[in-house]
Formats: sequence, C-alpha cells, structure tokens
Amino acid sequence: MKKYALISWIALNNDPYTVRDGKNIPGPTLTLLFNEKSPFRDRIDRVMLLKQSRADEKFRELKAEIRNRDRGIKVESWNIDEKIDPTDHKVLFKHMKQAVASFRQKIGPDTTMVIHVSPGTPAMHTIWVLMAATSMIDKPLRVVQSYRPGDRSDKVVGDVNLEIDSFFHAYQQTRVKGAGHVTELLWNPAHLQTNTMRALFRDLSLMAKVKVPILILGERGTGKTTLARWIRANSPFRNKKLKNWPVMACGQFLPETMRDELFGHKKGAFSGADKDKDGMLKVLDRDTLFLDEIGDLDRDLQRTLIRAMEEKTFQPLGSTDMVKSDFRLITSTNLGIHDLQQKLDADFFDRISYFVVTMPPLRQVRDEIPWIWQRVLKEAASRTGSNMPELTEHRRKRLIQGLIDSPLPGNLRDLYRTAYYLITFWNLGEDHAINRALNALSNDSLHGGRGLPINREIAYRFAMDQPLTDLVKTHGKLQTEALERELHSFLARRIQESAEETGQVVDNICDRTQRTLRNWKNTSR
Repeated sequence: MKKYALISWIALNNDPYTVRDGKNIPGPTLTLLFNEKSPFRDRIDRVMLLKQSRADEKFRELKAEIRNRDRGIKVESWNIDEKIDPTDHKVLFKHMKQAVASFRQKIGPDTTMVIHVSPGTPAMHTIWVLMAATSMIDKPLRVVQSYRPGDRSDKVVGDVNLEIDSFFHAYQQTRVKGAGHVTELLWNPAHLQTNTMRALFRDLSLMAKVKVPILILGERGTGKTTLARWIRANSPFRNKKLKNWPVMACGQFLPETMRDELFGHKKGAFSGADKDKDGMLKVLDRDTLFLDEIGDLDRDLQRTLIRAMEEKTFQPLGSTDMVKSDFRLITSTNLGIHDLQQKLDADFFDRISYFVVTMPPLRQVRDEIPWIWQRVLKEAASRTGSNMPELTEHRRKRLIQGLIDSPLPGNLRDLYRTAYYLITFWNLGEDHAINRALNALSNDSLHGGRGLPINREIAYRFAMDQPLTDLVKTHGKLQTEALERELHSFLARRIQESAEETGQVVDNICDRTQRTLRNWKNTSR
C-alpha cells in the first residue's frame, strides 16, 4: 500500500469538530483522515499541522482525537511566529517553504506528501497552490481539498487541478536523448542553499531568454548537461513537441560522422546514403543546439558552424540547396578556459563564448549536498529497481557528513557511486552499507587513480580546494614541515629550470634570490 503523509494548517473554526444541531461534525482534518469516503483513510501515518500559538489548544484537541482513533499516526506541529500576519503572502511563503522542506526530509523522498489546502486563510491557500504548481515542492505530491457535507454528494476529498504551464514542468517533462544518468537531476532554484548557486541561476534566468550562445564550464560530473537542459526549458528557444532533446557529444563522433549528424545529407551523397536524413540543425530550428565536449569538435566543422550561426542557413551533404535553421547554441567543456582557447579556432571560440558560466564543483557548494543527495538516492533506487533505503536520522546525518567531508572529485557521479553501494549492501545492515559506501569514496583508485604520497596528495587538495578530513582520519597527524620542505624544493628546482631555459636570472622571474633557492634545495635533502 502506498505511503502518504499529511501537511496542513489547523482549521481554527472547524478542527477537530464543528457543532451542528448538538452533534459533533468532524472538521476537514478528521474528514480527510477517517471518513469512509476519503481516499486517504488508513493510508496516512504521519501528520504535520502548521499553526500559530493561538491554535495551541486546538492542536492538542485535534492530536488527541487523531491518536484516539489511530495510535499509529504520528502527529507533530510546525509553529509559526504569532506576530506574522496570516494574510502576508511573502512572509507566509518563507515559513511554509521551510516547513515543507523539513517535512520532506522526515518522511523521505518516496512518501507521497498530501497537502490539504482547505484549512487556513486565502493567503495560505494561494501559497500552497503556487508552490505545488511551480514544482517548489518535491514529488511525489498530491494537493487536495475537502468538502463540507452537502457540497458534493460523490466525494468528501478531491484533488486540486494544478495544470499550469511553467518552465519547471517543461524541464521535468523534457527527456534528454543521449545523456547520462546525471542529467535527470533537477536543478530547482527553490532548493538552492548557497549564494554561489543562487547567483548562478539568477544570471542564467536572464541569459536564457536572450538568443546568445552560452558556454558552460565545469569539472566532470558537475551536471553541465543538466544545466543546459534547464536553460533550454527556461527559454523561448524550445520546441514543446520535441520530447527527446538531443545532446551532441563531440568526442563520440569522427569528423565525417559529426558533420552528417549536424547537417544531414541527401540521398546518394555517399555510399550507404539510401535516403534523405535531417541533421540536428534542421531538427532544432527555433530550438536549442547543445554541443557537449566542444573542445573535441573538428576545426573544419567549427568554421562551417560559424557560417550556420551567422547566416542561419546550412547545406546538407550532397545538396545544392541551402536550408534555414534559426537555432540557439549552448556548449560545454570540462577544460579550463585557456586550454579550450588553444583547442578551438579563435573565431569559433569568440562566437560561442559571449556568455560564459561555470558550474561549481560540489566541494565549493557543500551546503547543496544534503538535498542533492536525496534526489540522487531516489534516482539510483529507481534505476536499479530497488527499494529506497530508509536510514535512521542519525545515520542519515552521518552519511551526509561523510559526503560533505569527501573531496568528491567526480562530483555528482561520486554521489551516484555512493548511492549504488548503499543500495547494493543494504541487506547486510544499515551501518555496513554506509561504511561500504563511504569507503568507496576514499578509495584512491576512484580519485583519478592518483595513489599519491601523502604530501603530494595534500598539494593536490590545495590546488583543487578540497578538504583534508579523510586524510586526517586515514593518516593521523599530518607532517606540515615536511610538506613545506618538499614544496620549497619543487619551487627551487622548477624556477631554476625556467631561468636556464629562458636565459634569464632568477631574480627576474621570481621574488626570491638565487641564494634563497639554493638554501631551499639544500634544506630539503
């Protein structure tokens, strides 16, 4: 049987009962929970009731009545400051958002949250509906209202229709063709916790509306394809009828194959071309073309694509006719910006990099990890056909802290790896599964296969701005003086080499003298 959890305001005038003709008539909350016609009867095991202090007595009465009817239902309250105006949409939204996030964390990602919008002020009702309609509340979700006796003869509780066309719906409904599992992660700005990510999505929400190329930078596994999908969904440059949006990974094709994929061909253009084929430029006319791994695109193709971008026309292979395509271009790479410039034609680089955004690695936005982890775990369970692991609260915190402390060089992919380990070894015990999952993260072979000595590992962590927590746990006391000596030796040797290769004296290429560098080399021995 499906699991449901109820969140609702207390109906001050009607909960737990209203009195009519000397009889107690169940209010909206008891009706939803226990009426024989309610679809949620005997299906809800947890209730959160939002209230201000003036409703304390009502809450105690309602809780007692619920417990009297079903002691298996856990009832809790979420207190709202008494000073808050119950008609103030802005302030109410802030508190209701916090309440929903807290409740979702408690009930887990697989439990259907039932939002009962009937109790409360019109402002409260409006906020519930808008939050649900714009996907600010994680699914699974049902938004319902209850009816007074006599209002409707066929039902006592009914669903609220939330079919509002928004970019959130477009984002969720558009599948990406040719992308990995990371692309399914929803970047919902409503869940963001860090200023870095909030600023990024604030800028992207503006960039998305302008038909200017966007270049996305970021390490492997940061979710660049997901970000491109979000930009498209939040822009006017998308064909709503196109359900399988293609991703072109430039590194997966030979130049000739890539040309055919982009521009298409006419029948007879080459051996095996037994019929016409539309390329992606035609398919994505008035839509968005996304080229992943752009640094791998052949230089001749780069110049051909420049013409298509500027003239909005292209020529399929074997055709003498020009075909129109007014597409918007998004590209991505895990290369640094300077390395990318070296690989691309200068004119092409200039044209794809009018807007440049960087997807930060998880280690730079650690406060995002808890909510992202819940989504990854749910997706991993779905992909493996497994039940969702339900961790106790303190073990869940332990696991998340382990993720936060890890450098996560694979970013989202490391979260998926952790989830797969947790799911695989779950039947051997909760603690065993968590240990296996976290140990997988600390395995050197999974960190790029470095297997570096401890001091060089520390130097790598410095360069990548990664934490040292796991190294402390593994190696104990860190020898920082030895690290300083090795670093001085490295600098002395490499600076001396550079001076010799360029024919300069050391004083001209660094702020240390030849004598200081010599001392650094001698001290390290």
